[in-house]
Amino acid sequence: MQRGRDAMTSRKIEEDLGKIENWHFIHNQKRVLAALKKILQEDEPVGDVIDGIYCDRDAPGKDVSCVLFATDRRLICIGNEDRDNSIEIIDHDDIRDISRGKTGSSTALTLALPRKTITFKTPASAARTDTFMSRIGAAPEIRIVPGEARRGTIESTIREIDQALSLFAAKNNETKSGDAMKEDMKDFLYLEAKKTGEIIHSVIDGIDDRALEKAMLHDIIILSSLAGVADGALGENEMYFISLLFIYLSPGASKKADRVRDEAFRGNTFPRHLTKELTEIWQELAAYMKEQDIKLTGDILASLQDVKKYDLANGTLHADSISAAYKNFAQCMMKADGTVDSKEEERLRQITDLITRSTTVPGETAPEEPEEETLEEVMAKIDKLVGMKNIKEEIQTFINLVKVQKAREERKLPTTPLSLHAVFYGPPGTGKTTIARILGKVYRALGLLEKGHLVETDRAGLVAGYVGQTATKTDEAVQKALDGILFIDEAYALSSRSGEKDFGQEAIDTILKRMEDYRERFAVIVAGYPDEMETFLESNPGLKSRFSRYFYFDHYSPEELIQIFDIFIKGGAYTVSEKGREKMLTLLKESHANKTKSFGNGRLVRNLFEKMVERQANRIVNIAPLTDEILCTLTDEDIPADLEGLEFRKG
Repeated sequence: MQRGRDAMTSRKIEEDLGKIENWHFIHNQKRVLAALKKILQEDEPVGDVIDGIYCDRDAPGKDVSCVLFATDRRLICIGNEDRDNSIEIIDHDDIRDISRGKTGSSTALTLALPRKTITFKTPASAARTDTFMSRIGAAPEIRIVPGEARRGTIESTIREIDQALSLFAAKNNETKSGDAMKEDMKDFLYLEAKKTGEIIHSVIDGIDDRALEKAMLHDIIILSSLAGVADGALGENEMYFISLLFIYLSPGASKKADRVRDEAFRGNTFPRHLTKELTEIWQELAAYMKEQDIKLTGDILASLQDVKKYDLANGTLHADSISAAYKNFAQCMMKADGTVDSKEEERLRQITDLITRSTTVPGETAPEEPEEETLEEVMAKIDKLVGMKNIKEEIQTFINLVKVQKAREERKLPTTPLSLHAVFYGPPGTGKTTIARILGKVYRALGLLEKGHLVETDRAGLVAGYVGQTATKTDEAVQKALDGILFIDEAYALSSRSGEKDFGQEAIDTILKRMEDYRERFAVIVAGYPDEMETFLESNPGLKSRFSRYFYFDHYSPEELIQIFDIFIKGGAYTVSEKGREKMLTLLKESHANKTKSFGNGRLVRNLFEKMVERQANRIVNIAPLTDEILCTLTDEDIPADLEGLEFRKG
């Protein structure tokens, strides 16, 4: 009787899995299914399944290829490589936080548990991963955070955006009854509009892309609608504030705006003699909004995302400046009438989430060919990087070698073959990806590669979960990298720990062949922790022989971390109080002294800066009136007591 019930249960599990499309592509399906049947409780349905790589942050380098099942009460992770019996079971109640981010070409799910943090990297798309996450989100205690932002508040903002924009346009001539419109608030908002416009224009000039003006204007309108919709009508302060920024950002969009621009921004106080013109410009703005049909694309601000992509390609920090300007603009909108109620506080948090999310580039994008630069311009960028003395010397030595080899070639003297492939050893957050991107520009400037672009990937981006697909997937990555650099992060994950030949070895073999086939068409850089990379290369002698250049990235010192922090501060137009700076240095020194191999370095500093900005926003949101000094000063109160949880947030 019991055997018959077990057989029925087994058939039911197989039938349920058969309805899940992704199940049909799982490698070693039979042994995974056998393990799953032993684990599932009675009446525990499987809602979804994805495959990928399980990474325990407490044991870096010991990654496991596995299948992740979502039931109505648990996550079940089962290893799917031969002779791998790894099993991890996580109750929904134990999941404190879930975030979705991007690592290389993979989608990464990061789960914060009571005693550790784990990451599951999958080749599945972001949309597919979100579907999987929704199965987990059935538990009300869990906060789902795709793209490292608080998704719950973001989604509520997105659901309201069309209504907000419509209401914003429809109410454009309404003002709040009894609006006192204090003179000091008018002057303050005038200076903030001027400052915000200057920051935005400095970024546009730095990128040299005039099309950004229109995109930024549209995003300012979107932010205005979200900030102004809280009580359904705009006050005169808000109307003037937006109009001033409109005439600053939109040359040519309005003849009237062009006429009053110079006069409006000539002084340091609100141009009271131009109130009639500003009101007329406001009406033109409403017509412009209707004509342009401005909408939020997806759940991001398009201009900020474009600037972030430019930063990633060029090693700049313009997105930090624009993020700070947008957040400052939203705060000013909320404070324009001199008060902030609880509803407006919540809306400001939503806007902050939207801005933060817009600086995370989602999905895999086709590599953009970097802007052509001279060797001197590229080296100037390298010299500006904090620390990395040995890395800078290695790059300069390589450049000298190339120059001498070219001189010998011109004189028809024998030359030594040059290898562009490299190994990057080092902990996270030490600038490996930044240097890889700049190295591509060096190669291009020297005439060694035609484009010099960077294609980032990792095991999940190269290895498929079923037979016959890994070579194809790896080839696709190589084809994208031709005439540039293929950067393989955590490359040691391609090696099988059991000694068995698995799909990771197939990816290695394919890369080796393509390194020979396209000897002068692309460079391969493999990166990861020193010990794991050493083991990886020793176990793959055919791969090790291809690399002749080794770059070691050491942890930043506390003083260097402060220098990196200062770059973020300057980019965001902030200052730090003396007491705050002392607390920051003490905190970094303590963290550095107790660092582990996964110490976050520059990434930790970025996450700390972003956390301080969030804490500052909560601290000052109810202050009236806000001044430039208040908005731009971070104090010791804004610094968290410890750095727990900040090392692992992807910035």
